[in-house]
Amino acid sequence: MKKKIKNYFSKIRYELKNHWKNYVFQNLMASSYIFLVMFLYQLNNAVIATSIGASAFIVFAMPRGSSAKTKNVIFGYFICGFVAYLWRFTPIEIEIMRYFVYPIAVGCAFFLMTILDFEHPPALGLTISVLLDSRYVRVFIFSLISVSILCIIKYLLRKHIRNLV
Repeated sequence: MKKKIKNYFSKIRYELKNHWKNYVFQNLMASSYIFLVMFLYQLNNAVIATSIGASAFIVFAMPRGSSAKTKNVIFGYFICGFVAYLWRFTPIEIEIMRYFVYPIAVGCAFFLMTILDFEHPPALGLTISVLLDSRYVRVFIFSLISVSILCIIKYLLRKHIRNLV
């Protein structure tokens, strides 16, 4: 057990010693992006904020990973928002029906993202946001614009960022 812990900390020391600039730069980029999005859009929807924050983590901490691919980020959000938009038309007469309809909508978005090969897990939060927020079209469009900007930033910085995880 002691050896595993020692190896773990040796790896951390090596990563920080050799790539500390990437850790600092990519962290600052993710934090700046989240600040900018929240400031510009006066974001007060907690589900969208956490989804976009998680997307920023994936894009800046694992830029070469499958979930960070531009097609997965943008189309993942599009699929989830569109599915939620369609499910908004489900008549919910009794409040308790939401506890059944919303998870089914998330399941449909999950199914479509995986079957179409556009996996981006944080996008599932958009499904809930579009279902809950009365300004659902604004939320949907805001999310697509935000993640598109995130992907543009990633593309512009592609030579300066690396997988940190």
